[in-house]
Amino acid sequence: MKIKSVFINKFVRNIAFKFKINDLKYVEDYDQLSTAEDILLSDNVKKNINIGIVKDIDSAPYYTKFERLLKKNNINYKFFNIHSANWLGDVKKFDCVIWRPLSVPWELEEAREKIYILEKYMGKVVYPSYSEILFYENKTYQYDLLKLKGFPVIDTFISYDYNECIDYINNKLVTPCVSKIKAGSGSEGVELVKSKSQALSIIKKAFSDGAKTYWPFIRQKNYIYFQSFVENYGFDLRIIVVDKDNIFGYFRNTVKNEFRASGYGIVEKKNLPIEAVKIALKVKEGLGFNNLAVDFLQSKVDDKFYIIECSNFIRIDTDIQLEVSSIAGRYCYNEKEDNVTFKEGRYWIQELILKNLIESNFSDGKVE
Repeated sequence: MKIKSVFINKFVRNIAFKFKINDLKYVEDYDQLSTAEDILLSDNVKKNINIGIVKDIDSAPYYTKFERLLKKNNINYKFFNIHSANWLGDVKKFDCVIWRPLSVPWELEEAREKIYILEKYMGKVVYPSYSEILFYENKTYQYDLLKLKGFPVIDTFISYDYNECIDYINNKLVTPCVSKIKAGSGSEGVELVKSKSQALSIIKKAFSDGAKTYWPFIRQKNYIYFQSFVENYGFDLRIIVVDKDNIFGYFRNTVKNEFRASGYGIVEKKNLPIEAVKIALKVKEGLGFNNLAVDFLQSKVDDKFYIIECSNFIRIDTDIQLEVSSIAGRYCYNEKEDNVTFKEGRYWIQELILKNLIESNFSDGKVE
């Protein structure tokens, strides 16, 4: 099934620049949730836990799905304003805090600071964890960690050393390549570098006053991120992993004369290649995350799948995130048989994530 939707990757920027803060309202999409299957927690989950939900300002909100699961399973919860001056006092009553931070620099900075305090010094269960929020929208950190773990990442030159960058473009640079900034979603902050002179211009700007980014108050300062350009088949592939029994994904096709697929809303849902599914599952488990979306390109040179980047949070507009022969469902991976089976159904991925988090931390024998 192929879907052409409105180009929506400017949403976060609209929030930042086109609206006054007092005009922002939380989206309530409760009337759209009932088409998905009910997700039930296991019987040994403790019922006397208290969960704080941080409402996210997103046109496709996460908080409503989190609330749906907690209501269905009679788990105590309240909405929690983590942005307030008294957040440290207010958070004490919660055993667990659920927060979908937006991919904007100021909220990422706030989230990293506060989640570290919640985990390290207050002993709270937090989603995302500190390791997850450090990974989210942090391309240089992602690449180094994935490479360290031995995962098949696209070869990338990252340097904070001006002289090394100059030497690289004089002796090693292969064009075209792709220049990126650390934090940017929906193909924002991504530029195709077609020549040595263009690469040199980026370097000189970055190591002087800083290269302008699509955030008017943030510059790319004293670092370079040049990702090798992979000759591919005109799509990227997103695999979304919650656990072995809940795997989803889809293809995103490029538009004419454009090398980027992310953010353009041209989505095709069909059978997923098992090779990519297995890699994504290994990445998610290897990093110890609650969930992960892994984006791939398939090389025309060797037909192998290579990781572009990953995300802990993605835009989820619908409870159908995988289709096979126009039937909604999920993949389940059987490690012993080394294959996947398809199970029909419609699911809000946010509910599956929260189910795993609660069962892992608040079942009998876990957290009192």
